[in-house]
Amino acid sequence: MPGPQTERREHALDSMARGEAPGRAGRSSPDISRLSPILAPLAVVALAFPAIIPLLQGGQIPGSDDVEHLIRTAEYGRAVASGIWWPQWAPNLGHGYGEPIFLFNPPLFYILGSLVKLAGGSVVSAVNLACAMLLVVGALGAYAWTALALGRWGGLVAGVAYVWSPYVSLDLYVRQALTELAAVCVFPWALWGLARTCQAPSPRRLALAALAVGLLLLASTPAMVVVALALLGQVLALARWRRPAGAASALAAPVLGGLLAAAFWLPASAERHLLRFDRLLAGPAAYPNHFLDPGQLVSSYWGYGGSVPGPDDTMGFGLGRVNLALAACAVLLLVTGQVRGVMRRQAWLAVGLVAVGCALSLELSAPIWAWRPELQYLQFPWRFLILPTVGLAALAAVPAALVARERPKVAALLALICVGLLMADGWGRARPEGLRQRGDERYAPEAVAAMNRGKATRYEYETVWNKERPAEPPAARLVAMSGSATIVEQAATAHEQRFAVTTRESARLRLNTFYFPGWRVFVDGQEQPIDYGNRSGLIDFSVEPGTHVVEARFEPTPVRWLGRTLSVGGLAVLALLMVWPRRVGHRLTVARAS
Repeated sequence: MPGPQTERREHALDSMARGEAPGRAGRSSPDISRLSPILAPLAVVALAFPAIIPLLQGGQIPGSDDVEHLIRTAEYGRAVASGIWWPQWAPNLGHGYGEPIFLFNPPLFYILGSLVKLAGGSVVSAVNLACAMLLVVGALGAYAWTALALGRWGGLVAGVAYVWSPYVSLDLYVRQALTELAAVCVFPWALWGLARTCQAPSPRRLALAALAVGLLLLASTPAMVVVALALLGQVLALARWRRPAGAASALAAPVLGGLLAAAFWLPASAERHLLRFDRLLAGPAAYPNHFLDPGQLVSSYWGYGGSVPGPDDTMGFGLGRVNLALAACAVLLLVTGQVRGVMRRQAWLAVGLVAVGCALSLELSAPIWAWRPELQYLQFPWRFLILPTVGLAALAAVPAALVARERPKVAALLALICVGLLMADGWGRARPEGLRQRGDERYAPEAVAAMNRGKATRYEYETVWNKERPAEPPAARLVAMSGSATIVEQAATAHEQRFAVTTRESARLRLNTFYFPGWRVFVDGQEQPIDYGNRSGLIDFSVEPGTHVVEARFEPTPVRWLGRTLSVGGLAVLALLMVWPRRVGHRLTVARAS
């Protein structure tokens, strides 16, 4: 039970982690060089703002995945607006025949975009504002995580280094890989939560760490695979094995985070074999085509093209020359014994992240990729540059953090110089190639169906029952295949369609929706047998003569219900952990008073 002694111990541990003497922690100082707790994060946001400006100019940011995320945000927003709180089917994708894309594509970014859209924004502004919010979250996360061990000046440098890093700009302004961007911006918060839980475990710290890990699972599946070892590394870096409570609590956080996100990952894992994700392993998107050359990691080249086999990519993968130079200084200080304590352990963790991330992006790691099939679905080995991005941000903060222990004014000057150099180096990258003006009519249901955006991917979201793609979008959602019928569409949402059907004879009807487990058809309230053995895997069923109400519903399967149940249980545990310290503390106070 946390009491006053526990709180003092946690405060002292946090102070030591920042390189401060415990006796001085929390004392106010008139010295302006000591960055205040409020001013520091505000400064990080202010220094991140220039990288956000292009997102506020009203245009669509072009990129290799730009249209995909605009369409998906529009589809997700329409589903939420119709009252579906957990959308899983996108009815206008798949050339208008629907795809279960939200069953398999983590929803965090689309939730953010939908909130802006529901508030009255356009699809483009919803996507851009969601990106802006994520950049702020990422900058503050890098600040918070680094400040635990390196102090506020170190956190300031790290927050700026992170948001202005080449890989963040690559995700946002070149690739428009927005689900991965969401994961990149949540990742530092997961490290922060685990680090605090290791240092001084408490129910609330466990809850916050679990929440961050859960959000990471809801952000990007490939990115979660990339950062999984980093999360374990953070626990190992700060674990005190003589006092295992911190490590045990930190290891429990991913378990609880997994429960929180089970509504997504459990059905996605159990039902992925029903789609064509195997297509990601062949052709231009296959992982052997996307290893980096070592020289690309130190190159200053920047482009807005694509990734191709060999070193001739027309997009930049350099880690940033200022980031690398500051990291080299940090490593020199580290190996000469200038860095000690928690700061030393965190710095070595950062070095490990840089080394592992770089190694797994190079062709020398090809045997590891061939050995582990789960890596192959990542497509791009250079995704592992997420790890050097956060590692270099932390290392960039080491010089200023080390000086801050003895000479705060010099540390302030050094930190500002580092910030200026990092921003100057990243200024040309934190910009799109241009802006496009797009209205919401481009993302209306009929327009989305006509686009047939599967051509821009590997058709990996096609179901295994679809052997022949329809050449055109459906002219109507429900049609008669045999017999005559009068069909009137009465209502349609992402998960439900309702029709009035009148026929004088038995008729065979076709619902122009790709079958996937969960689709059920009801005629006058009675479930009707369905058949999806046709070449396109569309839903066929029969009706008898008469006037009928036909309903098609996309309902949760048992594994989806299980995932939702686990998530509700995880939320209950999370709420209990958040309330527990307050309740216990109140009872102790009452007991002592009596």
